[in-house]
Amino acid sequence: MRRRLQKGFTLFEIMVVMVIISIVTGVTVLSFNTDNSPRELDREARRLFQVLRLLSDEAVLQNKEFGLEIYEDGYSFLQFEFDNNEWLEFDDLELFRAYLIPESMRLVLYSQDIPFELGQQSESASQSSPDFDEQDGLSENNQNQNDQSQTEQNNKKPSVWFLSSGEVTPFELEFSLQENNIDPYKISVNDLGQLILEDPYDE
Repeated sequence: MRRRLQKGFTLFEIMVVMVIISIVTGVTVLSFNTDNSPRELDREARRLFQVLRLLSDEAVLQNKEFGLEIYEDGYSFLQFEFDNNEWLEFDDLELFRAYLIPESMRLVLYSQDIPFELGQQSESASQSSPDFDEQDGLSENNQNQNDQSQTEQNNKKPSVWFLSSGEVTPFELEFSLQENNIDPYKISVNDLGQLILEDPYDE
């Protein structure tokens, strides 16, 4: 009789095994369906933060002026050329080339108007002569304005500047997810010109 009882399983034992299997299966499915968006957001925000710190150091080391451009789907960097008096794409290094962020993320930039310009003032604006015909003067001024307007259209101007003096123009950049209510990562510059990364999960 003992041997016969040991050969089979009771209904209770079978139910316990089924419950254990269902729990293990559920945990496995959840582990495969885990949303990695917050982790990717953390990685992308920290990447941009480190790149901006390197760009600031590069401006001082090379004695050059750099800028940051922000788009809906990414960002790029510019370098000011004094010879041409214009901002040009800065892609000498792979790290500073235009970069696209994942579609699930978005960038929002808050920056102040920069109250100064780089480069030398144009000769036409600095020179003046009392002996000229009024009509010719108006025509020349209109032509200069048209040329200046055309130059401004062709010349990019970044919203954030990284100067060779070590200064960074004031800004705040929010890095967040498109469809998620979690707090965004924030990159900004303090009064000392130091870049700061605010991690919403950092207590």
